[in-house]
Amino acid sequence: MKTKLLLHTCFAAVFVVVTVCATGDSTVGSPQQKFQEAMYLELGRGDISAAARLYEQLASGTDSLNELRARARWRLALCEQKLGHTTRSIFFQESLLEAISDTASPELQQVRDAAAQSLLELAEQATPSVQKEMAQEIYQRLRQLDPQAIEKYAQHRTLTRCKLHIVITTCDGHPAANANIRILVQAGPFLSSTTSADPVAWHGSTNARGQLLIELPAGQYEIRASTPFCDRQIGLVTLLPEKEDPVDLALTLGYIKLPAIVHQVFLLGNWFDNWSTPIPMAKVAEGVWETRLRIKPGRYEYKFHIDDQIRWLTDVSAIDFKYDGFDGFWALLNVDKEQEITFHFDEHDPHFERLPP
Repeated sequence: MKTKLLLHTCFAAVFVVVTVCATGDSTVGSPQQKFQEAMYLELGRGDISAAARLYEQLASGTDSLNELRARARWRLALCEQKLGHTTRSIFFQESLLEAISDTASPELQQVRDAAAQSLLELAEQATPSVQKEMAQEIYQRLRQLDPQAIEKYAQHRTLTRCKLHIVITTCDGHPAANANIRILVQAGPFLSSTTSADPVAWHGSTNARGQLLIELPAGQYEIRASTPFCDRQIGLVTLLPEKEDPVDLALTLGYIKLPAIVHQVFLLGNWFDNWSTPIPMAKVAEGVWETRLRIKPGRYEYKFHIDDQIRWLTDVSAIDFKYDGFDGFWALLNVDKEQEITFHFDEHDPHFERLPP
């Protein structure tokens, strides 16, 4: 709220300056007056194109770079970004970093720092699948032009907490109560230099309503949600401190995928061979597989494996489960005395969905 109030105050102040000057002030047309007018057009009226034209007039020329021209060039870069001209925005801001030396005046240093921060914010918002090369180029250029900017920005982002609101629903539309949530920091030129080797930022579960509200440092995150009865889902979010309200992420867990045709089902567990030998199950009816094992007393974990699929499947009919550390679940089996146990896998279970042939 303080930030919004400050902006509104700035808009009012700029409006007063423009109004007074337009009614007869002797500084009409001066560079200072044009800059104030451009600020009003950009921030007060939202006329980005008109503001950019004024900023460009102020930023042009071959004279030595002073504070006003530097600020005009930086505001021009921000306007270009708002207009969707990302390449031009990056060019203007990198040119500022090149033009302003470490020995420049404190006022010019402020513009240099602001340009570096704007570039880092732009790179931070580029997801791994969108504009990744652009982000990498920005980091590379900043390491050449202002290497300290990355570290200062990283420290600031780490201290700034952002709210993330996650809502998970199951494949049948119900809230995913106690769904497992794993939040991973996204690897990248910026984040990889400021995080530990372990990418997991948080691990826990949703509440009874399938929701989770958490505060995390600013940055990019991958959200992984899973339950024993649904296929996991993955979402990507970027948390920026400029956004006061929580970032909302809604994920719907899918049905567990089965091949169009199942040729063989295997049973694996941590009993006598400790997951070493897949045990083939027999097809006792259409889509129904079974096997019997004599098992000694103990607490065991097991899963099913179908054909040559990479992921193993949880026994959705089990009475207890344990998170396996890889967004899946072991089925748990408690045996109080040595006995024969029948393991059952039914392809017709409503939690499954067939993949197309």
